[in-house]
Amino acid sequence: MNGKSAGKLWVRAGLIAIVLPLCFIFPYVLIVVLILTWLTFLDFIEPKTKTVLPPRTWVDAKPDDSDWLELFLKGCESPAEEKFLQSMVKEFNLYPSNGALISPALSMEMQFTFHNYRFDFVLNSKYIVEIDGATYHSSPEQVERDRIRDEFSVAHGYSVLRIPASIVFNNPAEAIRRVKDFALNPTRSATEPEPEPVAKNSIIRKPVSNYIGDFTKGVSSFTKIVIDASLKQATISDFKKAIDSEQIFLNAMVRKVETEIRLMNLSPGERKIHDEMYARITQGHIKKPITEIFCWTPIILPEPIDNEVVQRQISMECAYHLENRRKYFEDLRKRSANDYMFAVLFHKYMEESGFPDMDLIKSGAHVPTSRE
Repeated sequence: MNGKSAGKLWVRAGLIAIVLPLCFIFPYVLIVVLILTWLTFLDFIEPKTKTVLPPRTWVDAKPDDSDWLELFLKGCESPAEEKFLQSMVKEFNLYPSNGALISPALSMEMQFTFHNYRFDFVLNSKYIVEIDGATYHSSPEQVERDRIRDEFSVAHGYSVLRIPASIVFNNPAEAIRRVKDFALNPTRSATEPEPEPVAKNSIIRKPVSNYIGDFTKGVSSFTKIVIDASLKQATISDFKKAIDSEQIFLNAMVRKVETEIRLMNLSPGERKIHDEMYARITQGHIKKPITEIFCWTPIILPEPIDNEVVQRQISMECAYHLENRRKYFEDLRKRSANDYMFAVLFHKYMEESGFPDMDLIKSGAHVPTSRE
């Protein structure tokens, strides 16, 4: 019994002790005593709340569990992933440990999430393996999305290997061979000379000039990193400002349309109260034209620069922002297709505000993801 129930018990016991003597004077008071006694009895026999445990997943799997492989297979999102997982477990003698599969030679995580992406498998914390089925990875649009996704992964220190599902099913040995070549360190070539043995107790001292050279290289590398970051920021600054301001204005426009729809659905009496309060708040101030409120900036990709490394970083970041922009406009088009009143008002206000890319909010419009 918890503290709250114990408190109720003592209160009722006190009431019974006070009311019981009155039964001899007022017999009907006995009914109150019986009710309090019954309620107190129910508190003693109240059922305990049963704790419902969440279903087990591969994250909960232990090496001693008889069904640990089944739990991991249930976490896969396609039959090809299941087949690949079974081949990897058999080849490397993997076993579960803290939501991953490990062996002396390899560790493997599945359904690994990083930023906005989720990867099929990650080996040794840095090698991404994606199992590509023809249904979802053969169209030109999906190929381009996979390319952007892979460039993003590489930019953040990962390596990416894509294995077609047909190879996983028809030639699992080839899939394993690709994994080994990709993620495991190759053995030393027979023609590669062995390093000269060093005496156990010998101490190798580098000349002072080497330390100065190392320090100079470190300063030069740091300076280059700062210069590259400044160049990237200066080049992409206008593009990011335009993207960010467009997002803010689009969110404001959606809220404006939603507010307008709510006002249209008010009853005449509610609308009158709203208009009176609005007039009292604004105190006759002239409402600004919509073109002065929404100041759209055209989205223009930055001009290419000569620095190949920085240009690659700029291209990946631009592609990331343009992909998010494409998804946002796609959601707006879907909403317009399902909500006629929203579509009418949204298109009307966007045109009145002077939005420069009206074709992007029309049904079936194409949102560019690169320089066109």
